[in-house]
Amino acid sequence: MRWKLRIPLILLTMGLTSKLYQLFIGNGSFFNSLLYIFLTGGVIFILERTGINNQKVHFSFGVLIIFVGIMVDYFSQ
Repeated sequence: MRWKLRIPLILLTMGLTSKLYQLFIGNGSFFNSLLYIFLTGGVIFILERTGINNQKVHFSFGVLIIFVGIMVDYFSQ
């Protein structure tokens, strides 16, 4: 079964940027929240424009990408 990388890469991007936000930026101000949204949206925009999201991979590899995004966000310090 083949799956486009769109959803796994979006979830990976959200996990990675969330962890980076928590480590370097996160003090809870409105500007920093806006910065997180624009950073996440910018990375997703770049992935869309380069066509990486249209690549098809095996379903298990897509699940692995999602799992990595979740693990980076929740279990790294």
